[in-house]
Amino acid sequence: MDEPTLKLPEIKGRLGRIFAVIFSLIAMVFAVAVYFIMRSGSSYTSWLITLAVIMVIALGYILGRLIGGGLERDEYERNSEIHDNLKVVHELIKANEYLETETLDLKKHRKALLSIMEDAERYNEELKHEIIERKRLEAEAARARDNMDLILHGGDLGYWDWNLKKNNCTFNDRLAVILGYRLEDLPNDMDWRRQLTEPEDYKAIQNSMNLHLDGKADTYNCEYRIHRGSNDWIWVLDRGRIIERDEQQQPLRMVGTLLDITDRKEYELEMKEANRLLDKRSRELEENQHIIMGMMEDANEARESLESANRQLLIARERAEKATQAKSDFLASMSHEIRTPMNGIIGTASLLYDTVLNPEQREYLRIIQTSGDALLTLLNDILDFSKIEAGKLDLEPQPFDLRETCEHITELLTPTALEKGIDLILRFSPNTPSFVVGDAGRIRQVLMNLAGNALKFTRKGYVYLNVEMVAGTEKETTINFTVSDTGIGVSREELPQLFQKFSQGDSSTTREFGGTGLGLAICKQLVNLMGGKIGMESERGKGSTFWFRLNLPVANRSRQSEIDKPIFNGEPIMIIDEKKIMGQSISEWMTRWGLNPEVAGTVDEAAERISEGNHRIVLIEEHLAYDTENPLFTQPEFDALGKLIVCSITNRDMRTLDGAGLADNLVKPLRLGNLLWKIAEILGYQLSSLSMHPPKTVHAQPTVELSTIKNAGTRRILVTEDNIVNQTVAKRMLAKGGYEVDVAENGEIALNKVKDGATYDLIFMDCQMPRMDGYEASRQIRKLEEDTPAGSHVPIIALTANAMQGDREKCISAGMDDYIPKPVKKEALFDMINRYVG
Repeated sequence: MDEPTLKLPEIKGRLGRIFAVIFSLIAMVFAVAVYFIMRSGSSYTSWLITLAVIMVIALGYILGRLIGGGLERDEYERNSEIHDNLKVVHELIKANEYLETETLDLKKHRKALLSIMEDAERYNEELKHEIIERKRLEAEAARARDNMDLILHGGDLGYWDWNLKKNNCTFNDRLAVILGYRLEDLPNDMDWRRQLTEPEDYKAIQNSMNLHLDGKADTYNCEYRIHRGSNDWIWVLDRGRIIERDEQQQPLRMVGTLLDITDRKEYELEMKEANRLLDKRSRELEENQHIIMGMMEDANEARESLESANRQLLIARERAEKATQAKSDFLASMSHEIRTPMNGIIGTASLLYDTVLNPEQREYLRIIQTSGDALLTLLNDILDFSKIEAGKLDLEPQPFDLRETCEHITELLTPTALEKGIDLILRFSPNTPSFVVGDAGRIRQVLMNLAGNALKFTRKGYVYLNVEMVAGTEKETTINFTVSDTGIGVSREELPQLFQKFSQGDSSTTREFGGTGLGLAICKQLVNLMGGKIGMESERGKGSTFWFRLNLPVANRSRQSEIDKPIFNGEPIMIIDEKKIMGQSISEWMTRWGLNPEVAGTVDEAAERISEGNHRIVLIEEHLAYDTENPLFTQPEFDALGKLIVCSITNRDMRTLDGAGLADNLVKPLRLGNLLWKIAEILGYQLSSLSMHPPKTVHAQPTVELSTIKNAGTRRILVTEDNIVNQTVAKRMLAKGGYEVDVAENGEIALNKVKDGATYDLIFMDCQMPRMDGYEASRQIRKLEEDTPAGSHVPIIALTANAMQGDREKCISAGMDDYIPKPVKKEALFDMINRYVG
């Protein structure tokens, strides 16, 4: 069958449809390409070109369909096809409009995003700057807080912080010291203004405080007197300000400072008195002006009188200078003459201490040594009086044991107290630091003077020394020294005269008790020099109380002493003390050691308590112990009780009970170390501190001072001394040290020994000797050494009783190498040898 033949219209119609489809596909490809070009940021003109291309292709498609349309199609089909093509064109136009709208929106969003990114970057820079500034402000605030802490806690200002709502305060250490408290003992609700000030001063405080609280004054500011301790008044400057209020503007918090202005107030009072006297003098001058005018007419006569007075003044000054020189010569001579026999006493006692002695002899010898030291101190004090007047006395602060110093003072004064039948009692408060930094000699001098005066003016009763810390911190302490007695007392009218030079209460006191009247004046000058305060309270016929107060740094200790430790386990101990003064003072320390002390006033009371309890030790005074009816020694139930008799060294009856094994003894004044050792021995405790153990054997081996020279061979020493006793003392001290000793009676003999070829490793040279003194002998020996080969030089040490100011320089200028004042102790002697020979 033949294939149908295509007619020309059909061919044209098919070709037209083919061309139309091809053109439509090409137009769609171009449209898609232009769209992606626009998404990548192409210009707006591309969209117009694309639209024109699409319209051309659409028209070509329509024309192709018209040209190629077959004649076989009817009019309805052609119209339908044209309608479909126009619909496609219309959709393409809408798509193009949508794309244009999206493009414009994308541009707007892109601009907004760029703006947001710029704002974010600027905000980030500002944030970095703000963080840096905040860190700087925080560092400055920290420095400000540190500076504030330094101001509040490191200076002289006391600081208080008052919470008005709770009505309590917080304080710093300095405010507690100003008020006379320790910080831990100061209550936070303490109203010190009301409790420690006089009523008239407190009214002024209230007025000033109310003005500030009511908003009528910017700050609170008041100066007033405050009571610190039992006998001391100080002036303070109290300032404060409200720093916090509530919503109703009622004050909630107030802070302020407290400053001790006592020195300033005293200066103001002195200036006020000086101004008053100046005004008085001015009025007197005005009243006597006419007299002065009259005196001007007699100017020539007055001038002649003045010249005569000047001549007399020059003569008087020459006499005064001669008298001063005579006084200095007398003091130097007295010092030399006293130191020479003292050197023999102290040196011989030192040698005797190295021999075989029983405990009682050793105790006597110790008293001789301490008394000699006291006499030497007294001599030095007399010589220092001239320095005090001239303002040339220098303090020598060193770490020392204050408790040992106070016990030593009571030991020295005990013989005087026993001779008068007076009790001498020391209370060293356990809370008081024992090791402090200060001039121990000057503190000892003041306390010795006050206690000696109390003994001198007391006929019966007691003298009570109380040493107690009244305020302080870990680094500094305020110690109050009090000496109370039951003596004759002083009237109120006589009190102001006591601290003046060459003054006592009245002439009858001087006649009855003796004395120069210098003691209290020297004490006042020494206490002022040490930065402290001194005063007294007294009433005629009712005794006296002298006190002085010092601020002393606390010294560092390598280890704690046994005396300061709790050792025992609550063992009960009975103390029989009729006056209950000694018992109270030692009870504090017993409690610190871990004991449970009780004080009874009579033997019967003590016996009854001991029978009811489990006491193992009783302390009893000697006059009660030797009562024949004392049940503690007569009744069998008390045989196992350890008995300690507190007795004086001069009481020979103590051997009766001690020797029979019924009791042991403690010698007055009680030393805490001896008391602790005796109690531990009875209770069976072992103490680690061997220095506290007294010698146990009657015949103790002597302690021999050995030489610390480590060089091989024998050292030869020449002692040049004219006093036979001092020769013997020096020779035996050096011989015990392992040295070969030669003696020369004067400087001439010593010089001849050197000239004759005798060689010495060291020469001790006295200064004042007959025929040739030590100065000339030293100069001659140095001249001999100049003629010998280089390097020949023997050390010459001045061993002299000349101890006045300038004597050391005089020895050095004469050619001597060093200087030791008499009396000489063996420790100083061996130290000097080690320095120049070792």
